[in-house]
Amino acid sequence: MRFGLDIAQQRMPWSEVAGRARFADQLGFDGIWGFDHFQPMYGDGPGECFEANTTLAACAGGLTAMAWIYPRVKKWDMGITINGFLGGLVAITCPCYWVDPLGAIILGAIAGVVVVLGVDFIEWLRIDDPIGAVAVHGFAGIWGTLSLGLFASGKFGLPGPTGPIGTSADGLTGTVKGLFYGGGGEQLLAQVKGSLTITVATLAIGFALMYLVKLTRTLRVSEEGELEGLDIHEHGGPAYHMEFGMGTSYTTIPSGGYGSLPIPEPSAKSEA
Repeated sequence: MRFGLDIAQQRMPWSEVAGRARFADQLGFDGIWGFDHFQPMYGDGPGECFEANTTLAACAGGLTAMAWIYPRVKKWDMGITINGFLGGLVAITCPCYWVDPLGAIILGAIAGVVVVLGVDFIEWLRIDDPIGAVAVHGFAGIWGTLSLGLFASGKFGLPGPTGPIGTSADGLTGTVKGLFYGGGGEQLLAQVKGSLTITVATLAIGFALMYLVKLTRTLRVSEEGELEGLDIHEHGGPAYHMEFGMGTSYTTIPSGGYGSLPIPEPSAKSEA
């Protein structure tokens, strides 16, 4: 949980950072990167570009987020760097086929800033989003869909079963150009309409579903469970090892401990 009972911001423990780093590796290199490269339908042309675009956007997002937050905290924050990396991956997912490496770097870098500002906005609304999922998958995802209308390079045609239908080099149809590559605003307008439609539909269905669940009185756990902590209340144990979650990390510990688990007493050695 990012906000405590007094709405005080809490920092995530290192075990969560490590878990998200592994998730980033799984998503980026075992998932998106591998999927993009080994699709046979793309032939020999743009396949190699997928690798570069996906990796460049992710790296640009991570570095930009890290640099953007540094003046504020005066530290190279690992958590926001990983979120920036993920934001770059999310943003490049839509346009990775259509953009060139330079466009991938620029849109990935912007995604890193979008993630930081998105986290700030969600915290300003006092919405409890401990890992910044809305900023990464929501705001950076919307930016990624819009970026196609800006950075599509027009170098590759629509994908077909045996390869691209057409490329700009041989004059065949099927290429897509964004605003910054001489394509005008038509594609950007299409991306805006599509993104807006998906966003409105998703929010409407999501809120309706959550409202129906709320009517069953099963949306929230009991007050006792909230105070004790879901990991202990639902699963019978803390989420983090004692050395991470109980005193040596950035996590703020409530004065009364975690539910039925008291704060460990300092040893005689540490007192000395």
